[in-house]
Amino acid sequence: MDSLMNSSGSPPAYSASIAAETGASDKEPLLVSATVHDDADDEEADDAGDSTSFLSPGGTSTLRERGTKAPSVPASKRFKSFVSKVDLFPKAEEEVTVRTESGVIVSVATLVVIVFLFLSELSSYLTVQTREHMVVDTLAGERLNVYLDVEFPALPCSACQFDVMAVTGEHHESIEQDMDLIRILPSGERVKVRNADEAAAAETPGEGCRVNGFVQVTKVAGNFHVAVGRVEANSVHHRHKFALGELKAFNASHTIHNLAFGQTYPGQPLPLNGVAAVARKGPTQYQYFIKVVPTTYRSQSSGSSFTTNQYSVTARETVIDASGGGGAGGASGIPSVFFIYDFSPFRVVVEEGRMPLTHFIVSVCAIVGGVLTVAGIFHSLYYHGKKIFTVRRDAAALETSTAEGQASMQALLSGGHS
Repeated sequence: MDSLMNSSGSPPAYSASIAAETGASDKEPLLVSATVHDDADDEEADDAGDSTSFLSPGGTSTLRERGTKAPSVPASKRFKSFVSKVDLFPKAEEEVTVRTESGVIVSVATLVVIVFLFLSELSSYLTVQTREHMVVDTLAGERLNVYLDVEFPALPCSACQFDVMAVTGEHHESIEQDMDLIRILPSGERVKVRNADEAAAAETPGEGCRVNGFVQVTKVAGNFHVAVGRVEANSVHHRHKFALGELKAFNASHTIHNLAFGQTYPGQPLPLNGVAAVARKGPTQYQYFIKVVPTTYRSQSSGSSFTTNQYSVTARETVIDASGGGGAGGASGIPSVFFIYDFSPFRVVVEEGRMPLTHFIVSVCAIVGGVLTVAGIFHSLYYHGKKIFTVRRDAAALETSTAEGQASMQALLSGGHS
């Protein structure tokens, strides 16, 4: 029995089963099975126990000991054990968590910041954004429509004839087929006419004219203009012929209601729209130097895509000296309105659309995770710093109290001896 004592010194527990065959005599041996369990680790003994058999007449006694090979574990249990080891979100028991007032304050502030940043990101996701990038323009030889709407308050429609010129030598005089001429009578009434000849037949003193429509130009540098006089029919160069009286009477004051090179898209800047010029110092030449930038517009919401043009402009105003004699004048020395354009070799691609949903989800996750992490670091530094400060303060107070106690004891002992 001493050899069956467990490591703790207490006797082991026994479980025994006795089986007897029916009709057996009292002298026949009984089959006895005894199993020894260690109270301290009975479960491990069952799984890892050695078996030692003791033969007796007609029976067997079996003792299971620690340190033996355990029976095979089912695959489902092994898989469950493996999965439990890769848990990325272990939980702490409620008994080991500490809740503080500073934690509540930091938590509320964290939630406010997260909500604010989330709403800001949601607004950005719902807003249509415009992205632009530049490529080399490979579309050459195109023709495009220039849409214009210009009002001349002091010029009759018979004098408002747009001429188009290109550096290649191509030019068109008196473009009227795609223009609407609207007479502005002194009374303010507006009358539409078919062409300049019809306007000249019904012309009255003091009337103005509004020109609305488009001119078609090639994709090379050039200009279109309204100037005093008539273009010389047989001239090698583009010249206007006029009398001195016409030069002095030509008032190039104007208002540009619209000027666009091609179809417009939402939000496109049109710098000349709304520009007004008044010739207060006499006959004046107005020049608008326009840099046209080919543009491709793509919209994800509507699915539309087309080519158009943006432009930038520089304006110049020159007062003409009308004291000389009549005759033919050069283009740079006559009262006129010139729109001088040139094309950029680069093309701007404008893409309009919303932020992808995946980007929005990633941004929201980054906001939540980032704010929680920063708030956790801040509160952890505050909490542990405060804890260290409290411990040191209490230790200093205890040391002071101990020193005072020792001093009091010394004084008491000294008084007793005396």
